Order: sequence, then structure tokens, then C-alpha cells
Amino acid sequence: MRKILRILGKTLIILVAVIVLAIIIVPVAFKGKILDIARTTLNENLNAKADFTDVRISLIRSFPNLEVELDRFYIAGYEPFEKDTLVSLKSFRVALNPFGVIGKKGIRVKKIILDHPVIHAVVLENGQANWDIVPESTDTVSEPVDTAAATIPPVKVSLKKFAIQNGRITYDDRQGNMSARLNDLDFLLSGKFSGDSVTLDMLTTAGGIDVSMDGIRYMHDAAFRFTATLGADLENMIFTFLNNELSLNDLVLAFRGTVAMPDDQINVDIGFATQSTSFKSLLSMVPAVYKTDFQDLTATGNLKLDGYVRGQYIAADSVYPEAALNLKVQDAGFSYPGLPKSVSDVNIDVAVFADGTRPDASTVDVNRFDMKVGENPFHASLHISHPVSDPAVEGKFTGTIDLGTFNDVIPLDSTSMSGVITTDLAFGGTMSMLEKEQYDRFRADGAIRFNQLYLATPEIPAPVDIPSGALLFSPRYVKLNDFTIHIGRSDMAFSGNLENFIPWWFNDQVVSGNLAFRSHMMDVNGMMPAGSETEEADTLPPELALIEIPDRIDFVFTTSVDSLIFGNIMADRLKGKITVKDKKASLDGFALHSMGGNILVSGDYATVVPDTAFVDLSLAVNNIDIPSAYQSLVTLQRMASFADGMQGKVSLRFSLTASLDKTMMPVLTSINSKGRLQSKSLQLVSGSTFDKIRNMLKLNEKTTNTFKDLDIGFEIVNGNIILEPFKSKLGDIPVTMGGEIGLDKMVNYDITLDIPRKYMGSQANEAMNNLFKKTTLDLKAAETIPVVAKVTGPVNKPQIKLDLSQNVKATATAVKEAVKEKVEAEVEQKKEEVKIAVDAEKEKLRQEANARADAFLEEAGKRRDEMIRRAELEKQKAFARADSLEKNASGTILDKIKIKAQAEAIRKAAAVAHDKTVRIANDKYKKAGEETEKIRKSWEKK
Repeated sequence: MRKILRILGKTLIILVAVIVLAIIIVPVAFKGKILDIARTTLNENLNAKADFTDVRISLIRSFPNLEVELDRFYIAGYEPFEKDTLVSLKSFRVALNPFGVIGKKGIRVKKIILDHPVIHAVVLENGQANWDIVPESTDTVSEPVDTAAATIPPVKVSLKKFAIQNGRITYDDRQGNMSARLNDLDFLLSGKFSGDSVTLDMLTTAGGIDVSMDGIRYMHDAAFRFTATLGADLENMIFTFLNNELSLNDLVLAFRGTVAMPDDQINVDIGFATQSTSFKSLLSMVPAVYKTDFQDLTATGNLKLDGYVRGQYIAADSVYPEAALNLKVQDAGFSYPGLPKSVSDVNIDVAVFADGTRPDASTVDVNRFDMKVGENPFHASLHISHPVSDPAVEGKFTGTIDLGTFNDVIPLDSTSMSGVITTDLAFGGTMSMLEKEQYDRFRADGAIRFNQLYLATPEIPAPVDIPSGALLFSPRYVKLNDFTIHIGRSDMAFSGNLENFIPWWFNDQVVSGNLAFRSHMMDVNGMMPAGSETEEADTLPPELALIEIPDRIDFVFTTSVDSLIFGNIMADRLKGKITVKDKKASLDGFALHSMGGNILVSGDYATVVPDTAFVDLSLAVNNIDIPSAYQSLVTLQRMASFADGMQGKVSLRFSLTASLDKTMMPVLTSINSKGRLQSKSLQLVSGSTFDKIRNMLKLNEKTTNTFKDLDIGFEIVNGNIILEPFKSKLGDIPVTMGGEIGLDKMVNYDITLDIPRKYMGSQANEAMNNLFKKTTLDLKAAETIPVVAKVTGPVNKPQIKLDLSQNVKATATAVKEAVKEKVEAEVEQKKEEVKIAVDAEKEKLRQEANARADAFLEEAGKRRDEMIRRAELEKQKAFARADSLEKNASGTILDKIKIKAQAEAIRKAAAVAHDKTVRIANDKYKKAGEETEKIRKSWEKK
């Protein structure tokens, strides 16, 4: 018996040791295989790139469960989301019970933990979403049943814990013009499982929530907490809110009701209401109030906030549940200790109803929104109905808002504001009235006036000052009257009309306008948010941000700007017309002075594609200074570094199409341009190519480095500058050049130089003289030596190959030309003598003809002037006679009227006669001019 026990004991020890070894060795031994399988499976089943740095498998950490952990897991999209990471996690842990395979009960997932997840969800303007990464099934043929696979037990979820630790979620809906962000997100889900009935406990917290829509921020850094106990009937897929509480800052809501998902539809019946009736809890939703000593605030008044979501959600049929929200505040106010003024008489009555099945039945009713800030009352009301078929709006805004009073009401810390806004505006009618131009039926009267407004806060780059301005409303348009804005050093004045303003505001239609824009100084840098420093800050100016053209506007700006600062560009005397429509700005005859020269621009700048701009421009640039342009334009520094070290002025005529990235830099492969560059004098202060040629040919120090009379045709295609062959002079050295300069700073071009011998060294000159002495003619060596240089490689370190074979051809040609020139010289001499005599006779005849023509034209002019003088004199006499008749008129009123009509008839007849005589005189003078031209050309027939 002992022997059996010893054997069993040893066997048990060995078995335990084997299991322990398996727990340690198996994950290590098969780690590489598991990594490959996991990566392959992920990428084969996603239209995205998924990867992770490591995988760990353990049977110890969650024994008896198996725990799998992925490190640095991420999913990144393909075009057009190749630059966006959809999901990234510090780690992803799953605990499961694999031993269900033995009993064929299935693998049960027990725990899932997401550590530091970052989710960036994006919807483009066309509705494409970056999370749509699961490919649709294209299988149309039934596959044979895999009996082996059919025996593998299924994976079942039997969660006891699901947790998100320190997450961040960003939602960017560019189609709906909405964005939201949750920071410091923690989520814990646990439950008690009993068959198909489950009780789930949830706890969600977020350190800050930001929500913006249509450029308006509705939440900023709001604290969020949601605790809930849900009863889940998994068999019927019914979830019931048992005990729950949602809080945003100090506003706490309780939920009740159920959510059922029996099939493809979702049945919702949820109601909510505030647990607190204190007005202070609603104030916590105002960022400026909540972030500033909120605990010290004293508030009075009652609050009631409730609502519901009820009905069916059927995605396929675009059926949504109906929703309602009601908010009432009565006789409320608040004040801060130590501040002299308060907000009082707050009364709010808002009811919002959204009908999911009949959207046109939805309504918004702001029945009352009243308050008094200090001593200044403000009243508003707004009603919207029939939002789909024919939106009807009615509203009224009256009151005075003294921004300076807010400093006495709310502790604003680093924010400073002052000035007065007065409103007296009432409107009412339907969108169809405006669309049909029935302006007499739509009521829109009143104005919003601004007086000495000032705002300075760390959230804006420079203080905003509006000395004066008014928006005058009518059904047809809104008139901007004396609207002036100062932002930092910049000043802007607008005047003109905005049409379709109300449909734009309430119904997302297009607002149009004709505006005159005037500015003495536009410092764009001072109006842009401060950017982070780049690694290139020591060598290049800071990068610019892409300027987005807003949509839903159709403006025509008549622009006049005295001075402009944009990046490193300084310009003045900007004038022209800018049309902004469909996210595109079109420039028509836009002129400015910059970089020492004048620039004329026409064309389009469009930002239809997100984070990208497209330009289609025609530019005429006259006499810009190259050093100034190189220092001002980051594009020139990065794309044409060979311009560094050049001195002089150039003129350009070129057309350009290109895409710009979000730093306003052209995408090299998208550039297409064609044009011509001209310069009277361009100096190479430091030119590596010509310096190398000078050294290779041993040219003396008299060789100049200044090009004369440049006229270069060029074309930019697929990122390369193609130079048409052109002729110029490097000092008095004739130069022919052509080839290709890549925007990647690689060159491939040819240079031909006809170098005068005076620049050559003594050995080269002696060799040329000896060569010509061997001929039988009395010849001198050629005064110039042709040199061909092949230039390739990087622009700053080019490789140069010289070809001097043209010198031999030049010698042979010189011998042939010497004999030919001797004969031709004698013939040319005789021709020149005859030509001189003929030209002298021609000049004599031409001068005589011109003298006769001048005398004839002078006489015709005198005759014309005399006719016009006489006609004018006759007209004056007639007018004097008519004036005398009217002055001396007598008799009855009827007699005076007759005399007055007679006088008018005299004046009219005199004016007609005068005009006729002038016309005849001018016609005769014109014919005399034509005859004069014939006289001038008469000498040619002789």
C-alpha cells in the first residue's frame, strides 16, 4: 500500500511539475507563432492596418483562467484616413476559461480590460467614416461544411468585468459640423449572472467633456459621472434602468424606463428629470461660472428640467423615437461674494419636441428667456415649427448688454471686457416667404448696435476692439453700417448688405452679400493662434496653418488694404475683388506691392477637401527683389534652394495649379506651372556650379558672375522645373543653357559658354596660337573658346563634365571662313556704297512728303475750328434770344406758358444745329487726316 502511495505521490509531483512547466514554457515556445497568427488574422479581416508590439500569455495571473495581453495595440486607416489612428491602446487584456473545450461547453470570456485607449472617430464631408473598416462579405457560393471546424466549441461571453482605464475619445463629424471630446475616461462594468437574467453595474467618469456644433461651444471641460444598475433579460434582450444617476458638473439627472432590442429594431421608453430643483445646478453648465469659485456662488430660484425619449428606432426605415425636453426657471438669480452687482430676475421657459416619425411636427419654443445683469434687462423669445416642409420662425430680442457689467458680476480672472450691445429686433414668417421674395409678408425689423466693445482673454491671440458698428435688419437684407473691428494691430472696416441672412441662420442656407472691405493694417500673424515651435525654427520661418474657406456663403469683397503681414511676407497697396463661394475664393485683378516689386494675381483658392487647399492662379510679378523673396517665402526656400545667394530683380509671368497641405506648402507632385522669367541683371554671389567651372578652366579673376538680359521660359511638371534652352551673357561671356532642375534639389542641364581668350590662362592661349600658325593663310587664333558643361547631381554639390571638342571644329571652320570672308568683304563694300546713296534720296523724298502732309492737316484743323466757333456763337445768340423772351413775357399765365414753350423750342433747335455743325466739322477733319496719310506715303511710289 505504501509502495502504491509512493508511486502515486511521485506521479502527482511529476504531473504538477509538468503542468507548471507547461504554464511557463508553452506561452514562450509558441509566442512567435501566436504573434504571426494574430497579426495576419487582424489585417485579413479589416480594411485597415492593425498591429501591436508584443503579446503575453499567462495561466498564472488569472488562474485558472488564461490571460492574453496585447501591448501597444493600434488600428490605422487607409486612404483617405492614412494619417489618422482610429484606435490605440497601451494594453488590451482578455481573461478566458479555455477548459470549456474539454467539456465542449465553449471558451468563456471572463474579463476585458482596455488600458489608456485613445479613439479618434472622424466623419468626412461626404459622410465617409473612418471606423467603417470591416469589409462586406462578397461570398455568393456556399462553401462545403468543415466538419473539423464544426467540432470546435464556440466562444461565449461570460463577463464578470469590463473596464476602460484612463481613456480619451474624440469625435469629429465634419459633415454635421460637430465635434466632441471625452478626457480621462474611466468605465467599469460588472455583473451578477444567473441564467439569462443579469444585473449589470456600471460606473463611468470623465474628467472633461467638450462639445461644439456649428462653431458654437456648448460644453467646455465639463465633469461627467454616470452610475447605473441595469436589469438585463438576455433571452428577450430587454434592459431596465433600476437605479441610476447622471451628472454634468453639478446638474444631476435620474433615468427610468427600458430599452428593448427584440430584432433589428430598438424600442425605447426612457424618461429623465433633475433630482435637484436648485438653479445653481443649472449654472454649473455655464463654463465661465463653473470654473470660477463656483462653491462661493450664492443662487436663488427654482429649476425644473425633465424629458423623455420614447418610440422605435429602425435604421433601415429611418424611423427614430420621439424626444422632448422641458426647462423652467422661476425668479432666479445669483451673485458672488465681494462683487458689487448680481444677475437677477432670471425666468426661463423652454420646450423642445422632436418627432422621430414625423420630423415636420418637431417644434422649438423658447417662450421666455429673461434676465437682468446689473441694472440692464434683457428679454428674448423664439419659436420654430414645421422645420422640414416650410420652417416658420418667430422671435424677439430686446435689451442692453453692458459687457463691463460682467466684470462686476462674475470673477473673470484674466478676461477683460467692456462696451455696450443694444438689441431691438423682432422677426416672424416662413422660409417660403423669403424664397418667393414676399418680403412684405415677412416681418424683420430692428437693429443690433455695438459701441466701444473690447474683449481680451487668453483664449484669443489678440484683444478684439469694436469701436462702432450696427446690423440693421430688414426682410430683404441685413445692412452692415460703419462696422469696424480692431484685432491687435489689425483694423478692418466693413460696409454693405448681407442677403438671405435669416434662412442662413435658421435653415442652413447660403448667405450672400456685397461688402466693401477696408484696412490700414492687416497683421494676419497677430490674429492666428500661437503655434508650437518646429525643429526647423532656427533655419526656416515657422509653418503657417491652412486657411479654410467657410461654406454656405456667397460674398463679393471689394478689398483695399494699405499694409499686410502674413508669415514673413510684408505687402502693401492691396486692391482688388475677391469672390467667396462654395468654399472657394476667386481673385479678380488682385494687385499688391511686396518684396520690392508689384504682383498681380487672378485665379482660385479652394478648400473643398479637408486639410487640403487647391490653387489655380495666374501671376504677373514685376521686379521683385530675389533676397527679399527668399527671406519671405518658405516655399521658395524649400523648393528652390538654388535661389539662395542670388542678387538682383526678376519679373515673372506664369500660371500655377497645385495642391497645398495643411501647412500651406505645395505638394510637389501636384505642381503644374508654365511661365517666363526675365531679369536685366542677376548676380550669383555664391554659385557652386559656375565656381567649379571657373576653377576647372583656370579662368582668371576678371571673370564676372553676373548674368545679363535673362529671358527664360520654364515649365513645372510633376515636381520638376524644365528650362527651355535660353541665351544670356555672364558678363561678356555668351551663355546657352537648358535642362531640368528637380524640386527634390537634383539637377540635370547643359551649359555652353563662348569664353573670350582674355579670361583663359597663358598655357591655353599659347596652344591656340600654335595651332593657327600651322595654316598657310594669314590667320589669327579664335578670340573665343566654346566650352560645353554637363551638370548633374545635387544642386549644392553638382557634378560637372567639360567638353572642349568644339575647339577643333572651330579651327577648321575658321580656315574655310577666312577665304570666304575675303571675297565677300569686297562685294559688301560696293553694296554699302550704293545703299547709302539710295537711302539718302529716300530720306529727302520722305521729308518733303511729311512737310506737305503737315501743312494740309494744319489747314484742315483751322477750318474745323472756325466752323465750331461759328456754331457756338450762333447757339449762344439763340439761347440769349430765348432767355429774353422768357424774361419779358407778359399777359396771362397761359400766355407765359406759350412763350416759355417757344423759348424752349428755340434752345432745342439751336442745340441741334450746333451739334450737327460740330459733327460735320469733325467728319471733314477726319477725312483730311486720312488724306494726310496718303500724302505721307506718296514718296514710296517715287
